[in-house]
Amino acid sequence: MAIITNAGGPGILATDACIGLGLRVPPLSKELQKRIAPHVAKEASLRNPVDLLASAEPKDFAKVLDLVLASEEVDMAMVISVPWELGSPMEMVELVSSVAKKYPKIPVLLVIMAEEKFYQKVRGREDLLPIFTFPETAAKAASKLFQYSQWKARPVEPVAVFDTPDEQVERLLNATPSGEYLPQKDAFQILRLYGIQTAEFLQVEPTWESVQEGARRIGFPLVLKVVSKALIHKSDQGGVAVNLEKEEELRKAFEEMKKKFPSLEGFLLQEFVPTGYELIFGASKEPRFGPILMFGLGGKFVEVLEDVNFAIPPLSPQSARETIEGIRSYPILRGIRGEEGVHLETVQEVLLRLSQLVERHPRISELDINPFLANSKRENCKAVDVRIRVE
Repeated sequence: MAIITNAGGPGILATDACIGLGLRVPPLSKELQKRIAPHVAKEASLRNPVDLLASAEPKDFAKVLDLVLASEEVDMAMVISVPWELGSPMEMVELVSSVAKKYPKIPVLLVIMAEEKFYQKVRGREDLLPIFTFPETAAKAASKLFQYSQWKARPVEPVAVFDTPDEQVERLLNATPSGEYLPQKDAFQILRLYGIQTAEFLQVEPTWESVQEGARRIGFPLVLKVVSKALIHKSDQGGVAVNLEKEEELRKAFEEMKKKFPSLEGFLLQEFVPTGYELIFGASKEPRFGPILMFGLGGKFVEVLEDVNFAIPPLSPQSARETIEGIRSYPILRGIRGEEGVHLETVQEVLLRLSQLVERHPRISELDINPFLANSKRENCKAVDVRIRVE
C-alpha cells in the first residue's frame, strides 16, 4: 500500500490501520523518491507515507499518484486530503480520479476529511473514486479487497461427491409430516446411510424388559435417552442419563424418567462414547441462498462461546477445510501443549457428506448434530445426538 497525504497525523493513522489488517506499507524505492522530489515541497517526506505537507495543490496529488502507480512498486494506493481551507477539494478529487482511471488494475482509495457539505456534492458522482471519511475505514476496505483477490487466486477444486443410497434417505424423510422432526432412530439412520459414524443405538419400547434387553445387546457403559416429540433439548430437562455402567444405574434412570415423563414414547439406548472434543454440525435453509452449513465447537457451550463458521454448499475439500480452520478454536482441534488433536480428515469428510445430503434432499429444513465427539482416531469420531426437521 502506498499512502499519499497532506497531513502527517492521518498518514500515521492509515499506516497503523493497514499494518494491523495485514497489509504492508513499505518504503518507496530510492529511484521513485527521486522522481517524486521535483514535484513536492523540499520538506516533504517521500518514503511512505508520502507527506506532501499542507501546501500541496491538487496537481501535486495527481502527479505523485501518477508516478507511484506507474512505478508498479505497489498493489494499492490511498490518497488522504485534509482541506485546510473551507472551500471544497473537488478539483483534487477530480484530478486524482482521472489519474486512477489510467491504472484500472490498481485500486485507489480516496479519503477526504472535509465538512459534511462536501460529501453532499459528491454523492451520485459515478465518475469519481469511492470516497471515505476516515483512513481506518479505507484501510478496512483495502484489506477486504486483498482478501478477495486471494480468494479468487485459489486453485479451484471439484466438489466432493459420495456414493450414497439416496432413495432410502428419501423414504425416511417422506415418512415424517412437513414441519416435524424425524424420529431420532430415523435421523441416526440417515447419517449412517450417508457414511457418517454414529454411536451404536437401539430404540426400545417404554418398558423395563425392553430397556433391559436393549442394554444386553449394546453393552455397558451406555446412555439412556427419552424418546418424545415434546422434548427438543432432552438433556436440559432431565431426559438423558450418561455413562451408566451397571444395570442398577440403568434401572434407576429408567424409573426416574418414566415418572418424570409419563407420556414418553420409548427410549433410545446408545453406547457411551467417553472421550473427544465436542463439535457441532448444522444446516438450515435460508430464503436467499438455500441450505447453509454450520460447523464449530459444540456441546452445551455452543450458545455461550458462539465459535462457529458457516458455508454454502456444494463444498469442495478446500472450502470444507477453510470452514473448519475458520473457527477460533481451530488450534485446539489441531492439538496443543502435547495433547492430541482431532482426526481432521474425518471432520472434513463429515462436513462434505452433509453438504451433499442437504443439496440432494431439499426437504431437510433443519439439521443439527450436537455433539459430534471427535478425537485423534477416526474410528472414535462419532455423532451422539442428531435432529432433522423436514419442510
